[in-house]
Amino acid sequence: MIIPYSTDAPLYHAPIATTSLIVVNVLLLFLWPVHVPDHTYLPPAIWEGLQEAHDAGEIGDDEWEEIVNLAGGEPAAPTETAASPDFDWRTLHYGDGIKPWQWLTGNFMHADFWHLFGNMLILWPFGALIEGKIGWKKFLLLYAGIGVFQSGIEQFLFLFNDVPSYSLGASAIIFGLIAMALVWAPMNEVNCFLLLGFRPLSFALPISVYCAFSIVIELLIMYFTYSPDEGGLITSSFFHVFGAGIGLAVGTVMVRQKWVDCENYDFFTVYFGNPDAPREEVVDAVGLQAAQQRSTLLGLQQIRQILKEGGDPAMAYRAHLKLGHSNSSWHLPEEDLLEIIQGYLKQKRSSDALPAMIEYVRRGGARQFPVRLRIAHVLIDADSRPGQALQVLSKIEPNKLNAQDRQRYETLRKKAQEMRAAGVIEPAAEDI
Repeated sequence: MIIPYSTDAPLYHAPIATTSLIVVNVLLLFLWPVHVPDHTYLPPAIWEGLQEAHDAGEIGDDEWEEIVNLAGGEPAAPTETAASPDFDWRTLHYGDGIKPWQWLTGNFMHADFWHLFGNMLILWPFGALIEGKIGWKKFLLLYAGIGVFQSGIEQFLFLFNDVPSYSLGASAIIFGLIAMALVWAPMNEVNCFLLLGFRPLSFALPISVYCAFSIVIELLIMYFTYSPDEGGLITSSFFHVFGAGIGLAVGTVMVRQKWVDCENYDFFTVYFGNPDAPREEVVDAVGLQAAQQRSTLLGLQQIRQILKEGGDPAMAYRAHLKLGHSNSSWHLPEEDLLEIIQGYLKQKRSSDALPAMIEYVRRGGARQFPVRLRIAHVLIDADSRPGQALQVLSKIEPNKLNAQDRQRYETLRKKAQEMRAAGVIEPAAEDI
């Protein structure tokens, strides 16, 4: 099994809703588990027909015994007043009337740990990707909307089932999110691992490849398990593909209506136009310069939204780098870059902050001396690069530091000199 765990797609919102949905699903399974019937319910009319077939010799004794065991025992006298199926009221019922609340609740029910584990494993990367582009409020509406619409259609399709049954789980929604990822970010990659024996193999796949592969597999399962001789057997793959179809439709509409900004890396722009070109209507209206200005404004709003929501500073910094690569006029204001650095430091991730801090001091930011002290600290304590640390410290003017920073400066310089004297080997220093 190929297990995806993250993507490199630019995300502008922290996965608040995705994380919350996973927590809610886990809590429901363990604190309020679904009631799973211990037998298959057969309506009176079905029992009567089966018994007549058994009495006539059309069903052998061994086969009859299997049917009886499956149904939890043979009824003494099957009549139209037989008991109703013993299904949990939160699961999605078929052939048991229209119950709208189940269109929502059924998506949060899971049969057992492995059913839950498989769904949540896929929800994490693809939920984070979709939520990362539209925010937690819209994502929750989208998640619930796909589930309610798909479940409602299911219940109507099987309203007159001869044998009442039920379904449960978030699989159809997750396939909808997978299909949306195919539309919104086909050229980005999803990081996966594959267990070969006891050795995990880690690799990256284009999102388009992973998503298309997942949907094609379900189509093949649906095709090979369909049995016209038995009236057309419908398996879970049918609902997975149906969910993917809803996701494709919703994802396409949102891109075409510009309700989501995919930075010209959506399926339609990538495969039917130049992904580096600004949108046609922007170019026609105000030209390339105005398009880049609009991209700069949107990018700045997205980065500030990430920081405002207390999101991962790495997410904000990746967005900054991606915008710089695709937009020659992009420039992140000094105060925003400094806020990203402070976000890293608040989370005690000084090493992760190193690229952002180096960019800041190379710009000659107003607070570059305190930032240089931070860089030197990381180079000495985390990277064991005293020579590089001394190079960073050499550009600090000690007389412009406050008393506390001046003491830190002297301590770091002394420690770096001692490490060099001790013969620490390091790569050649670069100019920072």
